[in-house]
This record gives sequence, structure tokens and C-alpha cells, in this order.
Amino acid sequence: MEYYFLIILVAVFFYAAIPGAGAFYVRSRWRRFRSRIIESSLFPPAEYHHLRTGSEGYVGNFRFFGDLEAIQGDDIVWLRDHGNTVSAEVNRVPVYWLPSSSSAEGEGLEERNEETLPDEMPVQVPWHRIFSLPEGTRMFVSGPLYSERGRGVFKSTKEVPLTLVIYDGTKESILRRAIWSGRQRNEYWNPFTPGSLTVGSFGLIIIAYILLRAPLLRLPALLSLAGSLFPLLPLLPPGLLFFFLYRIWWKRARLLRAERDMVQLPLRHFPGFSGEEPELSARLPSGETLHMAKFSDRDAAIAALDGGKIRRATRLKVEPQEFRGYYLFGGGSERVGSLSRPADPMAELVLIPGNPIELSALCSKRARIYEILATAAVSAAVLVNLYVVLVVLGAIVK
Repeated sequence: MEYYFLIILVAVFFYAAIPGAGAFYVRSRWRRFRSRIIESSLFPPAEYHHLRTGSEGYVGNFRFFGDLEAIQGDDIVWLRDHGNTVSAEVNRVPVYWLPSSSSAEGEGLEERNEETLPDEMPVQVPWHRIFSLPEGTRMFVSGPLYSERGRGVFKSTKEVPLTLVIYDGTKESILRRAIWSGRQRNEYWNPFTPGSLTVGSFGLIIIAYILLRAPLLRLPALLSLAGSLFPLLPLLPPGLLFFFLYRIWWKRARLLRAERDMVQLPLRHFPGFSGEEPELSARLPSGETLHMAKFSDRDAAIAALDGGKIRRATRLKVEPQEFRGYYLFGGGSERVGSLSRPADPMAELVLIPGNPIELSALCSKRARIYEILATAAVSAAVLVNLYVVLVVLGAIVK
């Protein structure tokens, strides 16, 4: 009996525990990235009067869009935008490279994130692994800003580390692209998984080799040998059908989580939002005013949407009669009527059919359901093929 316990222990530890811990790690890492981007959007943009305070020391938390002007030494970058120049000390700062996106600009009135945005994660690279960047590379930096010898310098602190993003396209697209794509495609396959699967597989092969030397231990030996094939089991017929279902359901869960974050995005400016208010106003970090206006009629809501986008939770398949209101978020001098896009590139002009709080909660619930279904499907693929492999090995290994 102890041999079965050893085999199960090795399999669970290397096939489930280590990759599972890695899954929690990468999910929390990308959640932290999205949180930092959202937090950055609430920092004021660094302007000339912030950069030339006349006093030395900490100025505050700011954000800055700029083109790369120069790299000084190993860890200082100089950025310029509209005549303003700042530097950033980026040693030990992770750099996020947003996937390229060119089709989103011409998608029409409705956002079609799944179709127009790349199905790729941002690439995270430590600064010390970046050896060169062309002049003019577009960068976004946010975090603590200091004034030193009459110039602005971004520096990380323990409480607020710098966020550095390299991007192409427009400033206005950064927030949307980062929130949509900033998540692991498959949490199980993370930096810890390949090594763990390899060690677990070889470990079970060694256990099988030792047990096969004793004829009375043939059954646990076959189980160990079959278990060593775990990395391949989901990819073999007949369990391959369940593996395809796993891929489909896991992707749906990931897309639902992305849509949950997208419909919640405008609410960061309205912490007291419940969905019952007909109007709300908030002050943006740039000094502009952002309004929320609730409409009961779709045509009236679209008429007030002056150049913005309609953002739906498309994966929910919600019918129009279930919306119970259209929520318009945008800038302008009037509390109601036609709203426009704020000048702040990280503020949006967006119309959401349905209460964003209810939509996000429903997205989370559906995502959990699909994650459970996906886990059940891949487990079924492994168990079915494990049985088949045991039968085949039993016939081959005498």
C-alpha cells in the first residue's frame, strides 16, 4: 500500500501542487499589473509646473507619456513629450511590452475586443535584459516623481513601484489593451510547470523501474509507468475530445473575466456608484469633470454618445430587455445631454448597456462555472487515457 501512496504523492506534488502554486502566482502577478495600470490612471499627468517646482524632493505620484530620447548609463531613460522631459530610474523595474494593435481603431461604434485586440499577453521583461531600444520608442511611466536639480525624475519606492509600459498605437488605447490582455492565457502552464512535469515524469519512471524488479509489485509499477506519461495523457485519443472541451471552456472563462474588468473600468472614478443614480459627476486627475448619465432609452443614450464606444459584456448574451438602463460615462460641461471624450487619454467615453455592477458580477459567476467545467474536462481526459494506457501497458509489460 505504501507504494501506491508514494506514487500518488509524487504525482500530486509535481503534477498538481507545484504547477498549481505557479498558477496562483502568475494570476496574482497579472492582477497586480492590471491594478497598477488602473491606479496609474488615477494619478495626475506630469506637466511643466510639476516638473519645475523650484524645490527638491518628492513631488507626488504622477504619470507620463513620452517618446524615448536617450538611455543614460544602464538604468536611466529620458522621455520627452510636447517639450516636457523627464527621466526615470528603471533599474530592477519590470518592463511590460503591450501586444501590437492596429485594427481596433476602425472597429465602429461597438467595441469588439475579442475580434480586434490580439489574443496575446503583454511581454514582461526585466530592464537589465533590454540591451537597446530605438529612439522614439513610445513609453508610459507612472509612480513617484521627484524634483532633482530642476528636473523631474521618476523613482520606485517600496510602497509605490514604477510601472513602465512600452506600446505602439495611441495613448487612448493603452488602458483598454492592458486591461483586456493583461492576464495569463493558461495559468496551469506557467514558469514552474515544465520543470515540475519533467521531474515528476522521471521520478515515476524511476519508481516504476525499481518496482518492476519485483514481480509481486507489477500493478503499482504499471501505475507509476502510466503516471509518468501524464504530460502527454490529455493529448492522446480518446481523451483528446475532453481536452478540446477544456480549451474551449477555459478560454470562455478568461474572456468573461476580461469583460468583467472592462465593464467595471469606468466605475473607478465613481466609488459610490450603485446603478440607481440618474447622474453622477467626478473630478478627473487632470482637472476635468467626468459625468455618468443613466438613460432608459437606447436611442437617447446613443444620441448623447458623441464619438465614443458601446461596451457590452458580449459573452453573457444578455437580451436588451434585461439591461434596465444604459449608462453613459464621459466628459463635458453639462451633466446631461451630449458627452464628449475627455482630453485625459486614460479617461473614456463609453456607453454600457446594463448596470456595470450587475454585469461584472454575472461575468464572474459564469467564469467560475466555465473554470469548473474546464477542470472537470481535463480531469476526464487524463483519467480516460490513464485507463487506456494501463490496459495497453498491462498487455505489453509481462
